Amino acid sequence: MKTRLRASLVIVGLALLSATPAAPRFVRHIDLLAVHLFRPLDAGLVALRARMSAPPPAPPPSGLDERVARGLAARDAVLRSGAEVVAPGRPQAVARVVVLDLHQRLLLIDAGTGVELSPGDPVLAGQYGVGRVRHAKDGVAVVETPFTPEARFAGACAGEEGKPAVRLVLTGLAGREWAAAVANPERLSGLEAGRDAVTPETGDLVPASIPTLPAGLRLGGIERDLKLARAGREAFCLRPRIDLAELDAVVVLLSHAPPSPAPSSFFVDQVARLSCGLASHWRDGANLTGFGLPEGGVVEVSGSFAGTIEAAFAGIARVRGAFDPGQDLLFLVMAEDSVFPLRARTAAVAEDGGDMTFLSGERVPRPGDLLVTTGRGPHVPRGLKVGTVLWSEGETFHVQRQAAPPETAVHVVWRRGMPDDPWKD
Repeated sequence: MKTRLRASLVIVGLALLSATPAAPRFVRHIDLLAVHLFRPLDAGLVALRARMSAPPPAPPPSGLDERVARGLAARDAVLRSGAEVVAPGRPQAVARVVVLDLHQRLLLIDAGTGVELSPGDPVLAGQYGVGRVRHAKDGVAVVETPFTPEARFAGACAGEEGKPAVRLVLTGLAGREWAAAVANPERLSGLEAGRDAVTPETGDLVPASIPTLPAGLRLGGIERDLKLARAGREAFCLRPRIDLAELDAVVVLLSHAPPSPAPSSFFVDQVARLSCGLASHWRDGANLTGFGLPEGGVVEVSGSFAGTIEAAFAGIARVRGAFDPGQDLLFLVMAEDSVFPLRARTAAVAEDGGDMTFLSGERVPRPGDLLVTTGRGPHVPRGLKVGTVLWSEGETFHVQRQAAPPETAVHVVWRRGMPDDPWKD
C-alpha cells in the first residue's frame, strides 16, 4: 500500500513539475521519450500495411503549382504597387510577415537569406506606409509602425483639392489600441476628422541623412481623440485603414540591391513518420523521428502543408496537424479573380481535410478556392498548399487536402539562419 502511495506521489510530482516553465526539458517532454516504446509496434504496422496496400489515390489536379505561382505573383504585384509609384527604380524586396507584437505594434519580417536590410529602410504594403526597419540580422528585421509606442513619424492631413496638406507629427500611443497621437500640426484649423493621413515631403525640415518614408503613402485616417474630448480638449489621433494583423507580406525599399539570384532561405529534410504513439489530445497530429528538428518547423507531404512541430526532444518530434480544431490561422485564398488574406479557425478534422470557420477577410471562401500558407511563423514558407474548398455554408467551409498514400515521403522545412532572438537588437 505504501509503495503504491509513493509511486502515485512521484507521478503527481512529475506532472506538476512538467507544467512549470522552469522544469528541465526532459521532464517537460517526458511523453516524447515514451514514444520510443511504440517504435517496434510501429515497424510491425508499417510492414503489415505494405502487404495490404491499397491502390494509390488519384493524382492531384494538374496545374495546381502553376496556380499557386500565379497567385503569389499577383499578390506581390499588389504589394509592390506603391513602391513603383513613390520610389521608382529603388531596390526592393518582398518580405513575409513572421509574427506581430500586438502590444508594441511591431512586425517581425523575413526578406530571405542574403538580403541586407538596414535600419530606417521604409516598409510598404501597396499604397500604405507600414513603417521602417528598426534593426535587422540575416534578412530578418523588426519593423516599427506609426502605432508603436513612442515611435515618431512625419505625417500630413490631406487637404481638399487646391489646399495644401497640413504637416504634423505622429507618435504611437501606449495601450492596447492601434492609434497614434497627432501633434505639432502646422495649423490646427487644417485638421479634419475623416481625412486620410499621408506621408509628406520633409526635405525642408530634416536632412537627407535621416531616413523617412517616401512622400505620397497613406498612413491611416484622422479621427477625433475622444479620450481628450472628455476633458474639453480638441485633439486628433491616427488609426489604420487596413488590418496590419492580416498582412501576409510587405515590401522593403532597400539601401542595397538584393543578390541575384537570391539563395534559398529554407532547408528541407526528409524524415520518418511514426504510424502510432501520438501521446496527445490532438486529432490531426503525428510523431516524427529525427534529430535536430526545430520547434515551429513545417511538415510538408506531397507539396502540401501538413502541420507544425510543437515539441521536439530526444529524436522525437510531435506535430500539430493543419486541421486540428481550435487553431486561429491566416491563409492566402487564391480565387479565380483575386488573391486575399483570410483568417479562419479550425473547427473539425475529417479524413480528407477539415471544417473551418470564417473569422475575417474579404469574403467567405467559395468552392474551388485554393488555400495556401502566408508565411506566418518562423519556419513557414509562403505558398505551401493547404487544400481546396469543397463546400461552404454560412460562415463554415470545408477544406479538402491533397490525398497522399501512407508511404509518401515526409519532409520538414525550416528557415536556415533564423536568429535565436530576432526581437533583440
